[in-house]
Amino acid sequence: LRHAWAQVLQMDPNSISTTDHFFRIGGDSISAILLVSKGQQLGFRLTVPLIYQYPELGQLAHYAQRTCLNINETHQRQILGEELNIRHIPLTQLDDLLPCIAVQGGLLASLSKDPSSYLIQMAVTISGPLDSGRLIFAWNRVANQHAPLRTVFMESSAKQSQGFVQAVLRSSLASWTITDIPLDSLNDFFITNRRRGFNLHDQMIRNFVFPTADGLAHQVIVTIHHSLIDGWSLPLLLQQWKLAYHHPAMLVPAPLTGFSAVVDHVHKLDPIPAKAFWADYLLDAPVTPAPLLSPNYVGSPGFATYSTQLEISRSVLKSFTQQLGITLATLFQAAYAIVLGRLLDQDDVVFGVTVSGRNLDLPAMNEVLGPCTNT
Repeated sequence: LRHAWAQVLQMDPNSISTTDHFFRIGGDSISAILLVSKGQQLGFRLTVPLIYQYPELGQLAHYAQRTCLNINETHQRQILGEELNIRHIPLTQLDDLLPCIAVQGGLLASLSKDPSSYLIQMAVTISGPLDSGRLIFAWNRVANQHAPLRTVFMESSAKQSQGFVQAVLRSSLASWTITDIPLDSLNDFFITNRRRGFNLHDQMIRNFVFPTADGLAHQVIVTIHHSLIDGWSLPLLLQQWKLAYHHPAMLVPAPLTGFSAVVDHVHKLDPIPAKAFWADYLLDAPVTPAPLLSPNYVGSPGFATYSTQLEISRSVLKSFTQQLGITLATLFQAAYAIVLGRLLDQDDVVFGVTVSGRNLDLPAMNEVLGPCTNT
C-alpha cells in the first residue's frame, strides 16, 4: 500500500511512514480516486470514503480488505516454492495471487487436450524505422498498469479457484523474438505458431518483430492466450501500446477498475439465484443430442474459420432493429434460433452465446483489460 501511495503522489516510498496523513503529504480528491484504482491493481479493496475515514497509511492498511485468494499457508508455500522455482521466478516477483474465474478455468483446462486452443494471434504493421527497444519498453509500461499482461497460471485444489490460480508478477515475462529476416508468409507463420501453442507452465504471451520484404515497415505479431485477454480488450491494448511507444514521457493511465477487482466481484456473486433462474427457464425443455458420425465417434482437435458476407447493409439492419426496439445481437440470435429450430425440427432450442461481460456493476468496465467475455 505504501508503494501505491508513492506512485499516486509521485514520492519516494521510503519517505512515507505509517503515520503519514494522505491529504497532508499532497493527496487530494483526485489522487484518492487514483489510489482506489492503484490499490485494486495491487489486490486491495479500497474506496474513496475509506481513504477519507482512515487517511493515515497505517490505519488504511489495517482496514483495507485484501482481494487475493484465501489459500491456507501450506498450500500457498507449496505453490510458490515449487511452481515459481520450476519457472525460475523469484518469490520477490510475486505481486498478487488470485483465483481464476469460470471462463478462465474452462479455457485453461482445454490446454491439456490441445495446446493451440483459444490462442489469439494479432499482426500489426508499423511503417518506417522501428526502435525495438522502445517498443518493448512501451509494452512493459502498459503491462505495469494491467495485471493480466503480468500473469502466469498454476494448478490449484482451492475450492473457489476453478482448478487454477493466477499469479500476478511485478513485471512482464512476455517473450520477444526480433529478427532481420522477413517472413515468407504471414499465414504460414500463423499456422506454425498456432501449432506450437501454449502449455500451463508458459507465460502465455509471445511477441515477434519481422521486417517486411521491402524493408520499409515491420510486422509486429502478438500471440496471447484467451485466458489473459478478450476481443474487447485488444483495441485497448493496441491503443495504449501505440501511445506509450510514440510518447515515452507520457504516463500510461491506470484503469479505474483493474481485472483483480473483476475477479473479486465475480467470486462474491451468489450463484444460487442464477442456477434457480436457468432451472426454471429450461424446465421441460427438450434435449436433442447432436448425432454422432458413428457410435464410438470422438472428435479430434482442430481449428478452422468460416465466414460469410451479408448482402444486407448495416444501415438497413440498424433501422430494422430500431423499429423493433432490439439490438443487432438480439436479431442475429433470433435468426440463429430460427435456423436451428428448422434444422432440428424443434420449437425450443438452446445454444450458447458469447457476451462481452462488461455489464458488471463496477466503474469503467469498458476500460478493463482482461478476459471478461463469457458464454
